[in-house]
Amino acid sequence: MLAVTLALPVTPSFAADTVPSIGRLNYAGFRTKRHCTVSLVGRQMALTAKHCVEGLPRDRLRIVLGYERGNWKELHEVSRIIRVEKQDVAWLCLAKPSRLKPLRVQSNSREKAIATATGYPRSAAHLQNPQQCHLQAGSPRARFLCPMEPGMSGAPVVQETNEGRQIVAVVSGNSGSSSVVERVPTPPEC
Repeated sequence: MLAVTLALPVTPSFAADTVPSIGRLNYAGFRTKRHCTVSLVGRQMALTAKHCVEGLPRDRLRIVLGYERGNWKELHEVSRIIRVEKQDVAWLCLAKPSRLKPLRVQSNSREKAIATATGYPRSAAHLQNPQQCHLQAGSPRARFLCPMEPGMSGAPVVQETNEGRQIVAVVSGNSGSSSVVERVPTPPEC
């Protein structure tokens, strides 16, 4: 008896809570590879922490939006990096426009409110990990009352507003039992 096997295309399955406009910022060099978190904030612009791109050639950076377990929604090259002075914030211009819906940026936020940071911590680098915590006052730096692992740097800190979910800060670093986040300035043009 002859068995016939058909090769059908496989559609990747994504968790219901995977946010397509959040992804990994991957860097691979001769002796290193590392990642941070990045979020799409315009058709041709992404947002991350500045320390994630310091000293790295932009042609070695890849933005992998909607990444989960080896699958992704979009893959982008970086055409330009815009670093914000005196803040751990960087805007990344995409070489080609995205077809995904970007997250909105709001330059001010409610103090002492609940917010959510979604990113890719080192211990779960292939899954988006949302963490909900209190956001404390501070400008341009604020405290997010949750510790964050490496890999979460650059993760968007999102609050519910009257206009929907909006990014109000990015994860910058860890400080004991809390994290340091940077308020997000108004996005520039790419």
